[in-house]
Amino acid sequence: GTYVFVWTITNGTCISRDTIRITVAAAITANAGPDQQLCNVTTATLAGNAAAPGSGVWTSTSSATITAPANPLSTLTGLSAGVHTFVWTIVNGACTSTDTVRITIDSLIPANAGPDQQICAGSTVTLAATTPSAGSGVWTALSGGSINTPGSASTTVSGLTLAGNYSFVWTITNGSCVS
Repeated sequence: GTYVFVWTITNGTCISRDTIRITVAAAITANAGPDQQLCNVTTATLAGNAAAPGSGVWTSTSSATITAPANPLSTLTGLSAGVHTFVWTIVNGACTSTDTVRITIDSLIPANAGPDQQICAGSTVTLAATTPSAGSGVWTALSGGSINTPGSASTTVSGLTLAGNYSFVWTITNGSCVS
């Protein structure tokens, strides 16, 4: 609100007055929203709080484009793999508040389990997936067999004693991306 103060000097019958107004702005706490971890995207939506009263603006040193810098729910375009930092600043009169959000874009690493194989019942087989360039991989058995080192791209499988088909899945996880 606005407060008014009057300074009065009296000297006999002479009176001098001066008035000062002090405007106190409400402090609004900026909230840039939760950090986001996304998979292989080039766009995202920011989630800042409303700047009322006052006004807000998004800033960043990222190469991404903030489509509506004054909108707390602005979209971003041009994101690439890596960590991007955005600052939401709310100004109301003399009050300024900032908060930062990090948006991490993870790369999708393609999984390749290697070629199908034919073996004789009771044999041990070596699975040969591609090693992920980022993240980590894990083998899972869908239909039997014992995987000796599930976290290794190249591992052996035993226990294939019955004739039939056995299925194994090589899954690569890189942050929020699963392939």
